[in-house]
Amino acid sequence: MAAAAFLGASRCAESSESDRSVHSPGAAVSERVLCFGDSITRGEALPPGEGSSLWLLTVERRSNGRLRLINEGKNGRSTDSLKGLREALDRHAGEFDSVLIALGANDAHDFSPHAVSRAKARLEALIDAAREASPRRRVIVVGPPNVNVEALSRTMAHASEIARRLPEIDAAFETEAKESGSPYVRLYGLLPDRTLARDGIHPDARGNDVIAEAVLRALLE
Repeated sequence: MAAAAFLGASRCAESSESDRSVHSPGAAVSERVLCFGDSITRGEALPPGEGSSLWLLTVERRSNGRLRLINEGKNGRSTDSLKGLREALDRHAGEFDSVLIALGANDAHDFSPHAVSRAKARLEALIDAAREASPRRRVIVVGPPNVNVEALSRTMAHASEIARRLPEIDAAFETEAKESGSPYVRLYGLLPDRTLARDGIHPDARGNDVIAEAVLRALLE
């Protein structure tokens, strides 16, 4: 599929490890957050040498030791990933306090009539799974960001359709977050086109900084 399968396989920003973190052992941590997301969480499209600008790492640095983020991003991941979440929860059992779900961008590839409602239902299942072992566990939902349609259209025939679907998914995810009592972080509309110039999808260092600020505010509330 073009454009790296829309948040799909391309080079990873830093290492092949999924749980990259800049937290220093021994520092006081008030919250450990398992971040379950797609390639924007994993760190796609950041040039060599700029991997440290990944939004998760920026959140950790700016939290002054209060937060530790575990990176469970995967290229091409959509909300149809309940099995993957359960595996991540088991893999990091005892290592996290909260779960952050940052998905939705890949769901915009589904143009079928019930795609948005289906994505919302899948998000509900993911939130429920995150709370199975601990019903009071905090689950934060991060919605999909906007795209740069001009840049995306260079490699994708359906760029305009994807751009139109994203705000619908954003609205559905916000509704689901409210219904489940989860904080919602809206990214749609926050990223300037210039931060998505490379492929229309993956934010550069400046875009990652925008995401970091939005997520940090939510995590520290």
